[in-house]
Amino acid sequence: MYQEEYLALSPSEFFLRFKETAGLDNPKKVVYVSCRELLENAIDATEVIGVLPEISINISPFDKQNGWYEIRVKDNGVGVRGDLIPDVFGRLMLSSKYQLRQARGLYGLGGKLCLLFGSSETGQPFKVVSSVGDGKIHGYSMRIDVVKNQPIVVNHVIKESKWRGTIVSVVTKGNFKRAFPLIRKYLHGFSLINPYVNLKFVFEDTILQFKHVSIAIPKPPKKIKPHPKSVTRFELTKMMEEHKNISVSDFLPSYFHRVGKKKTDDFLKFAKIKTDEKVFDILHNEVSMNKFYSALHDFNSWIEPNVNCLSILGEQLFLNSVYSRVSPRFASYAVRVGSYSGLPFVVEIVSAFGGKIKTPKSGVFHVHRFANRMPLLTDVKDAINRTVIDGTNFAYFKITKEMPIEFFVHLASIRIPYKSQGKESIADVEEIIKALHLAVIESLKKLSKKVKHREKTLFELKKSKIIAKYLTKTNQFVSDSLKLPKHDLEKLYPKLFKKVD
Repeated sequence: MYQEEYLALSPSEFFLRFKETAGLDNPKKVVYVSCRELLENAIDATEVIGVLPEISINISPFDKQNGWYEIRVKDNGVGVRGDLIPDVFGRLMLSSKYQLRQARGLYGLGGKLCLLFGSSETGQPFKVVSSVGDGKIHGYSMRIDVVKNQPIVVNHVIKESKWRGTIVSVVTKGNFKRAFPLIRKYLHGFSLINPYVNLKFVFEDTILQFKHVSIAIPKPPKKIKPHPKSVTRFELTKMMEEHKNISVSDFLPSYFHRVGKKKTDDFLKFAKIKTDEKVFDILHNEVSMNKFYSALHDFNSWIEPNVNCLSILGEQLFLNSVYSRVSPRFASYAVRVGSYSGLPFVVEIVSAFGGKIKTPKSGVFHVHRFANRMPLLTDVKDAINRTVIDGTNFAYFKITKEMPIEFFVHLASIRIPYKSQGKESIADVEEIIKALHLAVIESLKKLSKKVKHREKTLFELKKSKIIAKYLTKTNQFVSDSLKLPKHDLEKLYPKLFKKVD
């Protein structure tokens, strides 16, 4: 009789074997994703303490024959305590991002997977140098034990210094020449949605410098309690296990987001649960537990989650960044808030016209997509693109495909609904699509007014030029005929000679 063989994989072994889930599916993407993931970790490390970010990325050939490159990312962020560095960088599924707070990462895996892939492919240990500003710098050379999912420390050095921050370097196998255009495009997008960052990229003789256009740093995101509609059965069970000795009427307002005493009473009546019933009794009764969990999601009177926990650019900072980086003639801003499955989100959009923006060659307006202040470049056929391009009646706003217009869309949420671990596209979430559609309409209304006003001004200018042309000739003819000095027409008729940029 045939007997199937079953194997168990550690998290490190699983993700190394299926590295495509993180976007490490070809030599070009390996270099690009490694830069992106390490940059994300660096910016998160600075924002958590509210310092003006100073980040540098250095890529240097390590072994050109084998296509090995060393990627080094340095930040001035919070740093990592010396004794925690091995586990923080060398153990998958250990992260500060496993909490209800807006963060650029999704699973806390991206950076570690790049370190794991690089060291596994090249055999070279990755290096971490970090300090929390306590006067000591810890430098580690490490590998990851793939089978045990544990760090292997090759070398550990401690030095005295007042510097604070983190430097991560890894030797990886990839194709930098093919990756560079994508990296450059990503860094441009990164600097636009993070206008307060000083960013320097160096590869041999190539230097890209992105200086901040503002010193205003958006408020950091806040950690919140779970909303009743967002909690899963597993999460609810875990919470109840930790607080099983209190009554359910104390449990709900103490450990859920925007649940007060009155809402608790209304819910318990809806669920037909006694106010003095213990969490323990519900947890250990399968019928009661099923009833309680279902009622949490079926009760429609919960207050929507508060979006104040999220961190967005805001109108002034977003517009300043677009004007500084893109140089449009006009730009308009709109924002919409909402929630899906009990998770808050904010959509902010800038519609920009003219200036250095060029008319789209393909007849399709370009949409710059951002999620939690990080650019989304590939896999463009997502909810954002379809909503802006296919779901908008541009003719209603007197906007044609020949106009130089671009859109900048930023989605902020505690949990971005990415289509995959690759974090390049947004899934179709009805609530987000609806909010985005309303934001597009509002921004286009504002932009349309400015465009129409300019078109009217240009039309009047065209008429004025024709009148001024014949008036100038008449002025010359009369002056020559009567042998009198010419009139200063620009002073007599300033509106006819007015210039419009």
